[in-house]
Amino acid sequence: ERWMALADAPNDKCNVAAPYLTRLPGGETLLAAQSNEDEHRWHRMAVYVGDEHARGFTHRTLPFGLPPESNSEWNALCVLDANHVIALTSAMIQGKRGVWMVRGSLKR
Repeated sequence: ERWMALADAPNDKCNVAAPYLTRLPGGETLLAAQSNEDEHRWHRMAVYVGDEHARGFTHRTLPFGLPPESNSEWNALCVLDANHVIALTSAMIQGKRGVWMVRGSLKR
């Protein structure tokens, strides 16, 4: 039994890969993936919000404000509490390659 994870499927030239799924204490789910939806040569970490059944992911956000021509790949999420999440990515930022993290707040 398969179904499309994203509520709105990206165009055929877009690659959304390396999914990471987690659940918030309230039951909603978060999906992190690397996506080239904005720039087809470069992947960005995108995070989507889904329902308690891990379906209908929408409300795409890009937690890392990266400059053009940079990748953020192999992502993960860590739920801190009902309103805060840490997003992790592998990227080169400000000339330094490594694993980067940012703390985010959920807006409902």
